[in-house]
Formats: sequence, structure tokens, C-alpha cells
Amino acid sequence: MEESVFLRVGTSYPRPDRHRERASHNDSPTLAIAASLSLARACSPRRYDFPGSTSTIDLHALTGWVPEEHRLQDDAEFNAERTWQRMLSAHRFGDCLITISSKAMSKAEEERSGLVRTHAYAVLDVRFECGLRMLQLKNPWAHKRWKGKFSAHDTASWSPALARALRYDQSEARRVDDGQFWLDWSTACAMFETLHLNWNPDLFAHRRMLHDAWPLRAPGPRNDRFSLSHNKQYRVVLNVARSAPNAVVWVLLTRHVQRVRFDESLSYAKATDNPNLDFLAVHVYKRATRAEKAFARVHRNSAADAVVRGTYSNAPHNLTKLAVPAGRHEYTLVVSQYERRRDVNFSLAVYSMAPFKVGR
Repeated sequence: MEESVFLRVGTSYPRPDRHRERASHNDSPTLAIAASLSLARACSPRRYDFPGSTSTIDLHALTGWVPEEHRLQDDAEFNAERTWQRMLSAHRFGDCLITISSKAMSKAEEERSGLVRTHAYAVLDVRFECGLRMLQLKNPWAHKRWKGKFSAHDTASWSPALARALRYDQSEARRVDDGQFWLDWSTACAMFETLHLNWNPDLFAHRRMLHDAWPLRAPGPRNDRFSLSHNKQYRVVLNVARSAPNAVVWVLLTRHVQRVRFDESLSYAKATDNPNLDFLAVHVYKRATRAEKAFARVHRNSAADAVVRGTYSNAPHNLTKLAVPAGRHEYTLVVSQYERRRDVNFSLAVYSMAPFKVGR
């Protein structure tokens, strides 16, 4: 006997003034839940009153999968080869939700490429066939697609062997524009700006989440450039088996955004209620000695002393990654604000391949 699941989303939807009604739709009954989930996401924080976001933020809200982002064009640390291998493996096992957003471009570039500027696309498939690294993308509008290499009208790039391997019917694709298209990985890195990955948390055998508050009235300087003594700090103790490779540890800092409407006309000094001006990071320090039993706080803000120096970000999620070798290791996680401006509430989630303990 089939089990029915009922999801009550709401009875109203946004209708911009002086514009036609807008709605999400699809042609497949099996995907009807997608439109409802999109509406549920929009309704969740005070109905439709929510700040702009990215696909990783939204997918984390809907699924709880761990968000990770890569800048494809202006990040010296981005490794296209390593990222491709991770995507290929994870997609094969269903452990990663992949989306990608296009870069800013002119109207002429939009028309020439077929892409929509600063727009998120779903990655439906990741394949290595006939010596080519291929991605299948979908425009969520269900129309308007890529016009470049490997597009539906590109007769030079498609070989019969590649079309068979990808089960691609080019004549049918020419007939109907459903927003789906293929392109190679190198072209994606050139034409798109950000790769968004959401990872299955079950990949990590050990997980723990802490919730904390950092009120403005708490002791300590407004700027922790020199001293971290009064910052929020947490002790992490890991035991990595000698026979195991380096254990992967991810630390996800999530800000709790309580107020989403604010006066954007105010200056930086006066805009104390603007959550977009909260820049947070997590720095990781190795404990000096294993003999110490008391929690050793970090006092000096020194990049040279940090095992991992986090990147300050005003995004709701900030991910810090750490590779821990075999043995017993103790680390101190330090939450840092670029400048304390208002009360900040947050969650700190630790995902690890190896057993660990975490506490204040």
C-alpha cells in the first residue's frame, strides 16, 4: 500500500505590483514536489521576506546537505582537476547536489552565448566519455539554453560515439528548447562564475552541532586584529587511527539571520542592523602541548600560528576544511568577526571522518 505525504505550503504567493503573476511549473507529475518545495523555502522566514541567496544556501535549507562554493575564475586556490574528480565521483554515488551560476555579462554576450547572466543552473549529469569531460545543465526556466560548443546547433563538436554515450538526440534537441544542454568542463570554468556543491552529511561518520550567541555587550575589543582572548573558542579532540589516511574534518559556521529588512541608505557606521555587514570566519589552531589538561585559549591573532586561517565572509554559511593526520590531535576553533557591530547568534557544525569530542 502506497503511503501519501501531505505538505501544506501556503495559500498565497508573490505578485509584484504592475507585473503579471509568476509561478514555478514543470511538465512531469513526478517532479510536482519541486515547485512546492521552492514555495516552502520562500515562505519559511517570515513569508516572502527573505534576503537574496545562492543555490547552496537554499539547498542547505531544504536538505541540510553541507554547502561548499568555488569561485571558478578569480580564485588562485581553485583546482579544476581536483574539483572535476570530486564531482565525477560524488555524482556517481549520489552524494553531492551540484549547481553552477553564470558570470555577469552584457546583453550582447547573453544573446551570443544563450546564457542568462548571474543565473543559477542545475547540473543534471557529470560524465567522462570519449576523452571529454562533459556536464549536462538545465536552466530552471525550462527554456533559453547554451548556444556555444556542444550546443544543440553545433554540428562540428558532436561525434556519433559521444552522442551514443550520452544518449543525446541532437535532432530532437534542436526541435525543442527545454533549457537542457551539454558543455565541456573547461568551457564551464570559462563561462560560469561560481560552482555550488552541497554534500551529503552522511559521508561523515561523526557529526556534532553547537549553538551559541555573541552579544555586542560581551567583553573584548570590537576588532580582534591583535587579541582573540575574548572570542568564542571551542576545543576539538580527534583520534585518527594509525592505519587510516588523513581524516577530513569540516567546520561549518552558520549565522542566524533574524532581521532581513534594513535601511540600505545608511552609512557603514550607522547600519548596525544590516546582517550583510557581519563578516565572520573560523580560525583553527593546534594546541601547543598534549600535556595540558585545561582548555588552552588562543590569545594572539597571528596568521603564522594558525593551522587554517579562515576567510571572512558575510554569507550565511562559512566552511573551513582541515586534514588531520593519524594520531591524537587537539585543536582550538576560534570564531572571529572582522568588526563587532551587533549581537550575533550562530551554529557551529563539525563533520569528521574520525571520532572526536568538541566543547567550549
